[in-house]
Amino acid sequence: MLAHPNVVRVTDVVRDHGRVGLVMEYVNGPTLDQWLRERWSAPAIESIFRGICAGVRAAHARGLVRRDLKPANVLLVHNEGGWTPKVSDFGIARVLAEGQGTRTGTMLGTLRYMAPEQLRDASRVDQRADIWALGCILYEMLARKPAIESADVLGAYDAVRSRAWQPLAMAAANAPICLVRAAEAAMQFDPMDRPESVDALLAYLDEEQAAPVGAARQLGDLRLDARVGGSDDVQVWRAIRPDGAFALVKMAPTRADALSLARVQREARLGTNSSARGVPAELRAELLADCEVVACVRDWVP
Repeated sequence: MLAHPNVVRVTDVVRDHGRVGLVMEYVNGPTLDQWLRERWSAPAIESIFRGICAGVRAAHARGLVRRDLKPANVLLVHNEGGWTPKVSDFGIARVLAEGQGTRTGTMLGTLRYMAPEQLRDASRVDQRADIWALGCILYEMLARKPAIESADVLGAYDAVRSRAWQPLAMAAANAPICLVRAAEAAMQFDPMDRPESVDALLAYLDEEQAAPVGAARQLGDLRLDARVGGSDDVQVWRAIRPDGAFALVKMAPTRADALSLARVQREARLGTNSSARGVPAELRAELLADCEVVACVRDWVP
């Protein structure tokens, strides 16, 4: 039932002495992880990523959550216009509408591309687990290395919980900001903080590639070193103090909505974040890149 140019088509099901086989179109090309061994331009990366997203979007439209998206499961076909990706192997896809697939407590997938909620219980994930995997794939396409290196479940969960991967601002310093922001948005620990659909994720690629708030990379005496998270209004950066020590900066422009500003101000009062509690924080109002921002500054906790 899933027919799309960016999905490997299943054309028939055959049965033979109790065995079941799928007949699929033959794709004579490399997998994405093989393709990534060469150096490719940003336009080629974006084109392939858009194609992968189109295939996943088609699956979601049919009520299917892929649950094992990874570069090894994306096949590439070379044509005159470049490369056409085809998502393959829907062996552990879950049918949302029917609640089929996996019993509670079961973990299925490939660790370095699995969303945190999938690490806990694969039976309860929705399409935002695929959004996470798309973010991991885009990170690897830009940085030329996986975001998550851990080979065991606890290590992988700790890595995603603490955002232990190298920020793309450092791992892929020349990457287009729209691609970086798409990867950052998709790789949010809380599913509610991720784009709710593939279309919402692709919207990041269609934004003007203007520099974000903070492009001046200087907040008073702090030098913004690498963006490590946040959203359009509230940005989170690692910064360097004059003495060389790291600081964490969470900031929002004063033109942002009241809820975004209140969030920054509240965290400054509480001195809390996802990594540690009771870390001293200060609240600043600064002019940054011709835009006034309210910034919460605290010690950096790796």
